Amino acid sequence: IPDAPITWAPTGTLTIESVAAHWSSVQPHLDAGRALAIDLAAIERIDTAGTQLLLQLRRVASHNGQAVRVQGLMMHPDTRRLLG
Repeated sequence: IPDAPITWAPTGTLTIESVAAHWSSVQPHLDAGRALAIDLAAIERIDTAGTQLLLQLRRVASHNGQAVRVQGLMMHPDTRRLLG
C-alpha cells in the first residue's frame, strides 16, 4: 500500500545510552514522503534524551511534510499533547 504510514518500532530503551543508535535507525524513514507511525509498545524505559529524540523526529518530519503518530506508550496527557 503506497500511502500506508511507515512504522518505526524501536525496542529496549530510549535513553541517553541508546538515542544515537535509535536516531540512526529512524533517519532513513524521514523524508520518505509517507506518514511515520512511531510504535513505542516495546520500549521499556524512556528518559529526557528519549523524549528529545521524539521531539526532534516530529520537527524533522514536520519540516519534510510528514505526518507523525506516536502510539503504544502510556503517556501523561501533557506529554501526549507535546508529542502530538
